[in-house]
Amino acid sequence: MMLGFIGAGNMAQAIINGILNVAFLRPDSVFAFDTDSEKLNAFCSDKGIVPANDCDCLISSCDKIVLAVKPNVLPSLLEKYAAALKGKLVISIAAGKSLSFY
Repeated sequence: MMLGFIGAGNMAQAIINGILNVAFLRPDSVFAFDTDSEKLNAFCSDKGIVPANDCDCLISSCDKIVLAVKPNVLPSLLEKYAAALKGKLVISIAAGKSLSFY
């Protein structure tokens, strides 16, 4: 299983840390992308996970995707990547979004 995180902020980092701490996945099976490349690269280097250059790369490399972005970013993200996400397990941690939104 390859698990990708779009967004690597505090919540995503906490989830990734939990996954790695219990050895649910190896670090090389976890991918992350964030618009803050400096923060992304520091976290990936520290944890040994794979930094993705962009969302396209992450989505094509992973079969399960966690949307870990702010709720206001979701509409544009989903509009741009809806076709690429089709057929993949997508998990969102965005607060305040109903199932009908997705």
